[in-house]
Amino acid sequence: MRIYFFSETPCALFSSGLLLGRVDGFERSFDAELSDKLFIEIVSQFGTVGFFLNRDILVSPPPFLTVYVGEILAIEYVPPCIHPLSVLAQREENGLITLFLQNGLFLSIEREEYHLVSLPLYLKTSNMTVEENGVRLSSKDGIAFVGMDGTLHFSYPLQNGKLYDVVGREILISKDGRLSLKDQSFPKEKLLFAFLESVRLHEDLSPYLSEELSSRKQEFLSFFPAFERVIPYGDGAAILLRQKENVYKIKPVFAEYKDGKIDNVKY
Repeated sequence: MRIYFFSETPCALFSSGLLLGRVDGFERSFDAELSDKLFIEIVSQFGTVGFFLNRDILVSPPPFLTVYVGEILAIEYVPPCIHPLSVLAQREENGLITLFLQNGLFLSIEREEYHLVSLPLYLKTSNMTVEENGVRLSSKDGIAFVGMDGTLHFSYPLQNGKLYDVVGREILISKDGRLSLKDQSFPKEKLLFAFLESVRLHEDLSPYLSEELSSRKQEFLSFFPAFERVIPYGDGAAILLRQKENVYKIKPVFAEYKDGKIDNVKY
């Protein structure tokens, strides 16, 4: 089985004391079978962690790994977040609401009930606004809304205050977190990616489908399961289905074309 390993944090991979390779922004791949039960060590600035490369990793990876399962296995190293306690923002609004860092980013809501919400780190530079029904966090790096009951309704990473799809088109975010494309134009060579992103966002699919399929465009919105991302896969595209915390299934998507439009889709 081909196994790919990647990490945004520079690190080195070892197995049985032997160096498999270094990872510093580019993926490292090697062949192994899960039945071999190799013990893999990851050495980085955060120390050394290890795990057994066996079938358990497909359903219950350790907290420092995210796995993507398909015909290949991709493993992402997510190093621990180490921060001393630091209060980033605090408001008194019928109680105490605090955004703070302490080995992770958290929002504390202290009212009649207490809620502690774990948040992605891209929100750490956010401005915090307390609204009637929840807390809105926003910055050039991310946006989120947390209900007063502790429910994280939505959270999106941004690039200079904007959200983009895999094709590079800007995605607009409504106040309640709904997403929509600002413009449906796309490079012709990215037709399949643009189509899948429009399925994910429940946009009009007419620009991508052949004349024969256009009348069935609504069927595609229920044909695909809910998915989180569109990624390159070989010479085509794939969708990522979230199975559980830190586990995603890779589903390749194949298309047939007619007159420069999609005439059939399989996954």
